[in-house]
Amino acid sequence: VRNVRKFGVEVVGAINRFPEDTDEEIRIIKEHLQSENGECAVSEVVRYGGRGGVELAEKVLKVMAEKPSQFKYFYDLECSTEEKIFKLATELYGAGSVVYTEQARKNLERIHRFGLDSLPVNIAKTPYSFSDDPHLKGAPSGWKLKVQGIRPCTGAGFLVVLCGKMMLMPGLPEKPMLEEM
Repeated sequence: VRNVRKFGVEVVGAINRFPEDTDEEIRIIKEHLQSENGECAVSEVVRYGGRGGVELAEKVLKVMAEKPSQFKYFYDLECSTEEKIFKLATELYGAGSVVYTEQARKNLERIHRFGLDSLPVNIAKTPYSFSDDPHLKGAPSGWKLKVQGIRPCTGAGFLVVLCGKMMLMPGLPEKPMLEEM
């Protein structure tokens, strides 16, 4: 919630309720979002289809009308790539520092040489933690973001910063499921 607001956008938490979810679980999530002064609504589209999402849709419309978006980039696009990575790592993800592998440093040199520093940065890392380590759960602080490489996606207009072990799309797992068919 705090991170989304740093972009000048208000939050509506969508609590996707599944049939096996308990009222206690839903209550805990609602209380947490409310403690952050965030709006939230339960969405039960899994169980009820479109009518299960009406409460969420109404809440989104209400927030849009009462708190219009003031979207802003999190960093100045004219900053260096290293500055953008550092700001994202420390102010969004809670890292204490950023370290670059030799390959990442070579990628940075190429980015500077080709004048690509003004491109926005997209950090590709584990979805299991704010860190780049899937074993550091939640929102740890003071860890080091390890940049493995940086790939320019000039057609799309951004840089992909690779952190940790990543499988980028398109891709298949090491052992595709079709082998078991």
